[in-house]
Amino acid sequence: MSENKNQKFILNYRSNKTLEYFVNGKDVKRYSCIGTATPDHVIRVKPFPLVITPKKMKKKALDMAILQRIEESSVFVINGSDFSTPSTKQAVASLNELNIERNFTFIYSDNDENLYKSFNNIPKSRLVSVRKLAAIDIISTDDTIFSVDAISVFLGEE
Repeated sequence: MSENKNQKFILNYRSNKTLEYFVNGKDVKRYSCIGTATPDHVIRVKPFPLVITPKKMKKKALDMAILQRIEESSVFVINGSDFSTPSTKQAVASLNELNIERNFTFIYSDNDENLYKSFNNIPKSRLVSVRKLAAIDIISTDDTIFSVDAISVFLGEE
């Protein structure tokens, strides 16, 4: 926030139906930065809003999204040790073996370089690091694929 640790900030917390509608909007990050409301607004506040989502809420949303995919039988795990070198053909063969024909999110860990390179060129794929995984990554595609290392990180086993 500031390089000066002694600098104080004032936070004005407000909540009403109009504001809740605004901050819960699907494209809040896009339309909240379009411009300032008035010249007075420019003088008194920063030209962009601060939207905070508590970590617990983000984690709960992610857990609920994954649980929904599990209930739909659309969560899969792939063993990265089967990919000694990057191979898109092998990745496509794995998808065919799992009967994945729709768009999917592939979740990888720091140790999955060959898997990342293998899945990166597949159409309808979304690749996300397990350390940056969010609920939107899960719900925006039809199927979810974890690497073995990524599922271990996600479950806190690493």
